[in-house]
Amino acid sequence: MITDNFLKMCKQAEEIQKVWKPKVGDWQFWCNNKTLCANISIITSLQKKYSEATHRVWLPTLEQLFEMAHKVRDKEAYHKSKEYEIIADFIEWMLNSDIDKYKDFKLDFNDTKSCLLIYIMEEFYHKIWTGEKWEAIT
Repeated sequence: MITDNFLKMCKQAEEIQKVWKPKVGDWQFWCNNKTLCANISIITSLQKKYSEATHRVWLPTLEQLFEMAHKVRDKEAYHKSKEYEIIADFIEWMLNSDIDKYKDFKLDFNDTKSCLLIYIMEEFYHKIWTGEKWEAIT
């Protein structure tokens, strides 16, 4: 399920968006010059209408988010690890995270994709979600 909050978070997660290489099966939010409304869809082919989109936002799946966390972790010179270690780190982060910093907006901790995106942005890009935007941790 793609929540409004997850969509807003993905739109503003520049670090995530700039690594996206669209492929068939990806979820995306897009619009083109001819429509004012935007659509959430799965890419079924790399058709012309998608390549002409004026605004595209990648909406990564849970699997893609875990894969991203694993790649970023290795890129950031962490020790090589198995995917289960990323999952263990994420669970530990969920259990030990200072959730008070998210008290000003209603973060649904049952929305695993949003929580995982927050984990990735906080742990690897040093940004927290305010409910409206990503802010650098100072």
